Amino acid sequence: MSLTYFEVATLAALWIFREHKVDVQVLEVGLGGRLDAVNIIDADLTIITSIGLDHTDWLGDDRGLIAVEKAGVARPGRPCVVAEHDPPDSLRRRLGDIGAEVSWISQDWILESPYVVTSSGSRYSLPESEGLLPQNVGAAVEALELSEVIALTQSLLDLTNRIGVPGRHSRHQYQNIDVLMDVAHNVESVRALVQRLQASPVTGKTRAIFGVMGDKPIHDMLAAAGSVVDEWNLVDLSHVDRAASLDDLASCIGVDNIADRGRLSTLWPSVRDRCSAADRVVIFGSFFTVAEAMALFNADNPTEDARGIVD
Repeated sequence: MSLTYFEVATLAALWIFREHKVDVQVLEVGLGGRLDAVNIIDADLTIITSIGLDHTDWLGDDRGLIAVEKAGVARPGRPCVVAEHDPPDSLRRRLGDIGAEVSWISQDWILESPYVVTSSGSRYSLPESEGLLPQNVGAAVEALELSEVIALTQSLLDLTNRIGVPGRHSRHQYQNIDVLMDVAHNVESVRALVQRLQASPVTGKTRAIFGVMGDKPIHDMLAAAGSVVDEWNLVDLSHVDRAASLDDLASCIGVDNIADRGRLSTLWPSVRDRCSAADRVVIFGSFFTVAEAMALFNADNPTEDARGIVD
C-alpha cells in the first residue's frame, strides 16, 4: 500500500517541524477529523469550529454522523474548544465518551460581538478581521488561554486586524473592478460569505464567477447564494477530475440565469466589460476557482500550483 499525496505531505511537514525544533505546532485536520493523516498527532489541545455537510461520501450524510468523525480529533483529559453554536447530540456524547475537557461556545466561553468572554472570565475585544469569522477568532482566544502557550493581552489580540487569509473573503481592485474572492465550497461557508456580502451592499450588481467540485451540495450552495447574486458566470474546471461540468451547473442554475461560461482567462474580460463602477465581482465555489483567479490577477507573481488542495 502506497501513501497518498496528502499523507506524504503531512509526514514531510512534521519532519520539518521536528528538524527545526518548533515550540508550537498549529495543525489543520482535514477530511472531517478522525480519518485524516494529521490526526496521528497526539494533540495537547483541539478545536472543532463547525459541523457541516461536506465530504459526505467519506463521513456520512448527516451532521450527527459527521460530528462523531470530527470528535475523533479530541484526546482524553485534554482541552477541546467547540465553536459550533448548534452541536448535534452525537458530538456531546462522543466527546464525553472520549473524556475530553470540552469548552463549549455559549456555555463555557461567550461570544458577544465584538467581545469574547473566556471560560476564565477574561473579556477581550475582537478586532474586525477580513476573512476571519468571529467565532473562530473567539475559539482561538479560548484555546490560547487554556494552553497557556503565551500571555494573551488585548494589545496582542488587536494585531489580528492585520491578519488576512488569501482567498478567504479577499478583496481586490483589479482593472478598476471591485473583486472579492472566497474559497467557500460548502453550504456553511457560502452562508458566511452571503452574510458578509449583505453587511457591505453595493449600489450596482453583484456578478458571480462560480466553479465547484461535482461532489459538493451544489443546489444548496446556489440556494444560499441566490439572494445576493444578480448574475451568474460559470468557470470551466474540466481539467480537474472532480469538477462539476458546465452543463451540470447550468441545469442547477437555469440556462436563462447564466450570463457567460468558459475558462476563467476568457470569461473574465466579458464580465469586466459588463461591470460598472458600482458593481462588484464575487469569485467563489472552490479552491481551484480562486487559485486560477489569483494566478490570473497576479500574473507577475503567480500563486502556487493548485494541485494538492483539498476542496
